[in-house]
Amino acid sequence: MNRLALLGVLWLVAVGAAWAGSSPDLQTGAQTHTARRVVTLSPAMAKLVCAAGGCDHLVGVADYTQTPAQAAKVQTISNGYSIDYEALALVRPDLVLALEPYTTAQTIDRLRRLGLRVEALKLDRLADIAPALRRLGAWMGTADVADRAAEDFARRLQVLQKRYRTATPIKVLIQFGLHPVWTVNRDNILSEAAGVCGGENVFASLPRIAEPVGMEALLMVRPDAIVYGNYQSAAQMQAFWSRLPDAPVVQNGALIPVDIGVIGEAAPPILDGIAHLCTALDRVRAQRNP
Repeated sequence: MNRLALLGVLWLVAVGAAWAGSSPDLQTGAQTHTARRVVTLSPAMAKLVCAAGGCDHLVGVADYTQTPAQAAKVQTISNGYSIDYEALALVRPDLVLALEPYTTAQTIDRLRRLGLRVEALKLDRLADIAPALRRLGAWMGTADVADRAAEDFARRLQVLQKRYRTATPIKVLIQFGLHPVWTVNRDNILSEAAGVCGGENVFASLPRIAEPVGMEALLMVRPDAIVYGNYQSAAQMQAFWSRLPDAPVVQNGALIPVDIGVIGEAAPPILDGIAHLCTALDRVRAQRNP
């Protein structure tokens, strides 16, 4: 049997596989088959699936899926730019989970034309995470676990929001890279995460979600703290900002490394990243008001 014929048979098997029960879709109320073989097209989606009780359902994940450990061992199906359709056929998924807009509409359409069930979630805000967990639980037949996870996430987020609601504002620059420096506006979930802690994104009003910014703009905003990805070394950051000796952030030593894989992804572990950031910003406040 040649390769194309084999792929055709595999697609028929994937599409025609027996479904194990059904459950109501939380948006439409229609009956949907319970998914047992799930592929995720982003690392954040794999975290959500596992939090919703579906780690054992995973048969394919995206590149850079490093946590949870069980998900990291699953076969890689996509690299963020393209999908290995042969590998996808071999794992016979009954549900493919996409994250909008990172999975393009063209890719989603192609997967659906191949006969696969594709569900796309949009996770722009912290408030999107708990409902996403509930939907995943309904799709995978793990509603009990997913509902508890959603309730726990909402409760922990509310505790953090309440604690820092009246905190003294801190002007925060969210920095990616050095030459040039990139930052994000208010529509990025990192900006919202900083806001939970009383951090005010100094570039919140940028027209695009991510943009490079020049040295003149950095001097004008005078941030009190820099939040940067921990893939950048502290020595590199110190050397960069030492060129701006009058900047408050240099005087306060407020360079705060964060794990972008935790605080930059819309999944339950983001709350651990936010708690870490809040503690760091508390130290900045203490230095400003000894």
